[in-house]
Amino acid sequence: MAEQGVNVTKSPIHLDDGELTRAQNWQTDPALADGAIRRRDGMSKLNSSALAGSVKGLIALPLPSEFTTTRTFYAAIDDATTNSWRRSTDGATWATITTSTLRKAATTAHANGAGHTWEGVARGVVNWASFGQKIYFPGDDYTTSEDGGTTTGPTVYSWDGTTESKLFTVPTSPFADDNALAITSIIPYSSSDLIVAVADYNTAAADAHTRILLYDTVTGSLEQVGAGTNIVGNSFVPYVYQGRIWVAAVNFEIATTIAVMWARPGDSTFTSDANFEAAAVGGISMVEFLGSLYLGTHSSAATVARIRKRTAATAAWSNVVSTDGSGTGQYAGPLIVDSAGTTLLSYINYGNGTAPLIRIIKTTDGTTWSTDLDVVADLGAGFTVSGFPYTDSNGDIYWPLRKADNTGFIKKRTSAGTWSTVDTIANLRGTMQALKVLS
Repeated sequence: MAEQGVNVTKSPIHLDDGELTRAQNWQTDPALADGAIRRRDGMSKLNSSALAGSVKGLIALPLPSEFTTTRTFYAAIDDATTNSWRRSTDGATWATITTSTLRKAATTAHANGAGHTWEGVARGVVNWASFGQKIYFPGDDYTTSEDGGTTTGPTVYSWDGTTESKLFTVPTSPFADDNALAITSIIPYSSSDLIVAVADYNTAAADAHTRILLYDTVTGSLEQVGAGTNIVGNSFVPYVYQGRIWVAAVNFEIATTIAVMWARPGDSTFTSDANFEAAAVGGISMVEFLGSLYLGTHSSAATVARIRKRTAATAAWSNVVSTDGSGTGQYAGPLIVDSAGTTLLSYINYGNGTAPLIRIIKTTDGTTWSTDLDVVADLGAGFTVSGFPYTDSNGDIYWPLRKADNTGFIKKRTSAGTWSTVDTIANLRGTMQALKVLS
C-alpha cells in the first residue's frame, strides 16, 4: 500500500495500485510488512548551538540512525546436521542455531557432480544480501538433477530476525536442457530490487551456464536480465557498476575462453566487454575502488591468477597484481573495500610461488600492494577457500576462511588494521551477513 506515493495528476479511478490522491505526515515502514505505512518520523536537533551567520536555506537529509538498530551477524554452516547458522550480536561471542530457529541455507552437497558448481574456490566466494532489514539466502529444500530423485528448482528465502519467508522458486531455464543447479549469489541492485545469480548445467553439451534474475522485493516480480544471452560458465559474484550488472564467470570445465559481460535491466542481451586470457581463467570477485572496477581471477590450470583493473576514464583493462606460482588453483579474491572507501583488500592464493603463499593484501591507490595478513603464519597451511567478507559500518571487516579439512575461522580486522580470530567452527559455508532491525 502507498509504495508509489501521492499522484495528483490522475483521477481517483485511474490510480495504479500503490498510489494515493492525498496523504499527510506519513512514510513507508520497511520494518513491518511490505507496503506498510506509519506516521512520519519526527526530528531532533544535532547541534547544541545556533548556526553562525545568515542561514540561506536548509535541505532535509534523512540519515539512518545506527543507534536505533540492532545488528546481528549470521554465517551459514555447510554440513548435513541440523546446525544451520552461526550467530553473534557483537562479533565476539558466537553461538550455533539450528533448523528449529532458521532453516539451512543451500549446502554444497547440492550440485556437486558433473556441473562442477562448487568446485574448489567457488564454495566460499558467494555473496548473499543483507537488504532492507532482512537477510536473503538460497534454501536447502530442493533437488538438483545431480542429486537424484525428482528435480525441483532452487528456492530463495528471507529472514527478519523473527519470521522466515519463502519468496520464490527459480523457474526452469529458457535454453533447452539447462537445469538450475544452484543459486550462487543474491546482491542488491536498487532500493527494491535484488540480483539473483543462478548456476545452470546443460547435460547434453556438458557445460555450465549462468542466468541473472532481477527480483522486485516490493511486487514479487521476477525477470531475467539479458535473456537472449546464454552466459557460458558460472558467475558466482555479479556486481553493479555504472548502473550495469557485470558478470565475470568462472570456468572449471569448458575448453573455450569466456568473457566479462554486462547488461542493464531491460536489455535483451549481455554485452561482452573483455575476454579472459585463457580458457582455464575466470572471475570470482569484482568491486569498485576509486571509481574504477577491479576484478579478481581464478585459474583451474597452471596459469597465474590476477587482479585486473578497468580504468573508468578509458574503459581499458590492465593487470595490477599477478601471482607467481606454477601450481593449479591460484586465485585472487574475494575483493572488498573498507567502510571509509580508502583501502581495497583481496584474499590471494599464490599457489607454489613466493611466500607467504596465502595472504590478504591491500592497497590504498590501486597500484602499490602490500601484505595485510599472512594467513599461513596466522592460522597454518591448507586454506583452500575464502568466504565472502562483510564490512561493518564501524569500519570492522569480518572475513570467513575455510581449510581443506573443513575447519572454519572468522577473522576480524578492525578499522585500525588489527586482525584477530573471533570464531572457529567446522564446515563454515563461507558468506557473512549482518541483519539490522529497528530496536
